[in-house]
Amino acid sequence: MRHHSNEYVLSGYRKRDADEKLFMSSKTFTVGEPVRVHGMDATRREMFLNLISIAIWARILTKIRSSGLLNKYSVEKIVLDLHKMRNVIL
Repeated sequence: MRHHSNEYVLSGYRKRDADEKLFMSSKTFTVGEPVRVHGMDATRREMFLNLISIAIWARILTKIRSSGLLNKYSVEKIVLDLHKMRNVIL
């Protein structure tokens, strides 16, 4: 049996917890719809696009948290306002 330090075990737990939270938020962000594809290439494309969207969503959340905007607004409100600004700019 292998023995690890408390710090090693705690850091592994925190990483897993962060990964699980990211996965749960990605299911929320991507609506958690089942993937309906016909073939491995289509499945790979769908998974790749989901991965990209998760990475972008995680980056947006990191920026929002670091800016302190979560003290005033919800994430959904911020994203909706950004979407409205995009529509006005276009």
